[in-house]
Amino acid sequence: TLEGSTWTKTNVALGSEGEKTLVVNCSDAVGNVSAPETVTFYYDLNKPEISETAIGSATLTTNGGFTIGGTVRDTNQMASVTIVAKLGGVEKKSWTILKTAKDTLENWSQAVTYADLGSADGTYTLTATATDIAGKTESLQRTVTIDSTPPEIAVDAGVETSLGGWQRATSVSLSGTASDAASGVSRVEYRVNGGT
Repeated sequence: TLEGSTWTKTNVALGSEGEKTLVVNCSDAVGNVSAPETVTFYYDLNKPEISETAIGSATLTTNGGFTIGGTVRDTNQMASVTIVAKLGGVEKKSWTILKTAKDTLENWSQAVTYADLGSADGTYTLTATATDIAGKTESLQRTVTIDSTPPEIAVDAGVETSLGGWQRATSVSLSGTASDAASGVSRVEYRVNGGT
């Protein structure tokens, strides 16, 4: 209860998060009561929570598309998840997924194709940002390397020369080079007359 023609009240406890309705009225010295004035507002304390499990914390290396996804939750209400893919600091593509659950764990997922990223190889940084209904945000990042270019292989010139004639031994020595600029060479295979 406040007295006077102007009034101020500080430290009004708001209780739990969510939609709130403030109701105020006044009365005069003889007991007449005014009609109430109402103000609706929203109260939010916490940032949303976001996780990503489809890629995980390690860098993913792939030769094409992939999926990024996980869960989000907000103690009040979610609004969206936005994913931004950048290559060399330049944005290549973004996606927005609407999420509106109240205090509920929700799944989110986005399939990313090679064409979505302009069919360009390289190491991408993906930032996923959860936004709640109050505009508070929480973000995480994942790294994906796309390598669609085949590796290169060569047989040493000396080997080619030595194999140019008839072989008199039951086995030969092979050597050469193999390279891959993006994901690296994982193995070298050889076959003789289609064998393994």
